[in-house]
Amino acid sequence: MAVRGLAVALAAGLAVLLGGCSYMPSGSTEDLLVAPKLNARQMEIEAALDATLDLSRIRYKYPQTGDFRSPFIFYDLNNDGKQEAIVFYAFIGDSSNTRAKMLREVEAGQWTTAFDISDLGEQIEFIQFASLLDPNEKCIVIGSQSVRRYSTLGVYSLAGETLRKELAEPYDAFVMEDFDNSGLSEIITAYKDSGEDRYTLSLYGKGLGGHLRRLDHLALVDAASSLLQILQGKLWDGSTGLYIDEEVDGSIWVTEIVSVQGGRLIPKATSESGEDIGSTRRPESDALWWCIDLDRDGVVEIPLNEPMPGQIDSADAAYELSVFWHLTGDGFAPVFRGVVNDQDGYAVIFPERWTDMVTVVSQPELRELQFCKVNAETGEAGSKLLRIRAYSTGDYQDKFTSDYMKLAENGPMVYYAYVPELTDEPLAITEAEARLLFLLL
Repeated sequence: MAVRGLAVALAAGLAVLLGGCSYMPSGSTEDLLVAPKLNARQMEIEAALDATLDLSRIRYKYPQTGDFRSPFIFYDLNNDGKQEAIVFYAFIGDSSNTRAKMLREVEAGQWTTAFDISDLGEQIEFIQFASLLDPNEKCIVIGSQSVRRYSTLGVYSLAGETLRKELAEPYDAFVMEDFDNSGLSEIITAYKDSGEDRYTLSLYGKGLGGHLRRLDHLALVDAASSLLQILQGKLWDGSTGLYIDEEVDGSIWVTEIVSVQGGRLIPKATSESGEDIGSTRRPESDALWWCIDLDRDGVVEIPLNEPMPGQIDSADAAYELSVFWHLTGDGFAPVFRGVVNDQDGYAVIFPERWTDMVTVVSQPELRELQFCKVNAETGEAGSKLLRIRAYSTGDYQDKFTSDYMKLAENGPMVYYAYVPELTDEPLAITEAEARLLFLLL
């Protein structure tokens, strides 16, 4: 299976769950060299910049990811009905030191510089705004990257005529979320110091004095070579959990789970907790992907693979059976089984009566998976119970498509199913069941 291709897509598409924000540095491309085409409001800002800067000596810098991709950003930080403007730029010949100017509108169309921020590195990865200290005011959250690809998370608060740097910490990944529904978000960073063999989670939130403070920290598994993702999801006790996928021992993936409650990082399944994370170990070559909320219910699944019935002795089996696990109050438990077609972007969950009784046959020339009853005596695929076929909108669709019912569309992809009418077959499913068992990724 194209595991790595799907992993990249999931990193982009599934990093945000339950309304929170999650980010891992991308090592993105160089800033655009073409000057932006300015609208009227941006031209007002440029006129104000011209009073303090030689515009011929600067180059605007573009945030690489997130909702704000322009070097000119407008946002009402203190909820007074007036937007502040933030402009990212660097001096030509000093591109490794990105700067920012914050401007305020003193009267209609007239702006003046209020604050300067420097030492933002070579790249601006993203800029976000969040209520970290006051429910009615926003802090500025900036991810930046140095020439050597080290990432720094900077947080700035605006209080009247003061811009305060609340945080400037290195990170490999971060999550920002209101974990306790207090109206204030917290930040969790994951970072592996060059002199350490493990990643450390740090929780930052409003502390004494009304400023951002580190509230707690937690060491993750020893000798993790890379951090794959941090994903949010509900836990069985109602708290929010962080599912942390890491690579260890060169080619093994493990998942650690940490709960965030009352300003604390509470191990649920980590190297420091009583729950053995060995249950989540899976070889990279066999792993389905990183953790995912496959059925979109807010609870994250941990995928583990095992041989498909009828293909136990087949070294080149096209598909394995994926078993999806939850962490419960009594430990890890399987919740459902199925097959994932990562190349075409869908999964099929097996009904319980299919357990150990159904295998999958791939027909790549048709982009079709056939779900077949396993012959109890020979172990070979027998009668077909379901067919799933995928088409791209640009593909030729043969005449037999009329016998298939349309399941879903996802971008350029269209999915069809054929459910044969089988009498006296306990494994047979209905068209309604087929629709419920089919999930888009």
